[in-house]
Amino acid sequence: MDLDDSYGYADAFGDLADKIAVFPAGRLDTAFVSKLARLDFASDEIGAPTEIPVSNALKNLLRRLRREGYGAILLDARAGIHDLAGLSLHGFAHVDVLVFRGTTQNIDGLRLTLDVLNRRRRDDLKPWVLVHTLLPASQEDYERRRSEIQQRVYDLFIDRIYEGDDVPQLNDRDAAHETMPLRRKPWLEDVDTLRGLADTLLADEELRAIAQRIDEPWDEDLSKSESEDAS
Repeated sequence: MDLDDSYGYADAFGDLADKIAVFPAGRLDTAFVSKLARLDFASDEIGAPTEIPVSNALKNLLRRLRREGYGAILLDARAGIHDLAGLSLHGFAHVDVLVFRGTTQNIDGLRLTLDVLNRRRRDDLKPWVLVHTLLPASQEDYERRRSEIQQRVYDLFIDRIYEGDDVPQLNDRDAAHETMPLRRKPWLEDVDTLRGLADTLLADEELRAIAQRIDEPWDEDLSKSESEDAS
């Protein structure tokens, strides 16, 4: 698999550009639409392998990227429940980042997604990070909305995820149901490029907190692997 002409660097990040390689889904033209139509998400052939062709192709691509030595691979599964999002929920990721707005439709989608993720959950690793986005900018509205949605998510976990008597409290910030807040940022709404905004993004406290939360399962797993190797 030749990846030489398949990526570009994130020039908008200035000095950090050569540390961020972007692999786009393809060139956006009429041929791209035709290629999407030909993707085989479910093979009906007799004797076909259990895994569908797109799943195999994506796994092979991720293996190749790992061999290239990238420190982290971020797979954008786009918005909503669809074929690619469904594939990405079945073990591709070290940690799944679920971004939602807190609407009823989003909560319904979160319920379905968590049901899928919970089937492959490892007891020693929280396999997801919940990000509640587009919260109001004003402090009063922010606190009201965040509290309301945090309660709904907690109730969802009580109903679908948590088992037995050892159930975390609502305000347990280390629990799996804890949502990471991300307020509406007017300066991002009409942005076509991140050029000139890299420093602002990297300094944003909410974004940094989300990044740290995403790192936690990775760091925990690395520590466990190193401990097992030492023993």
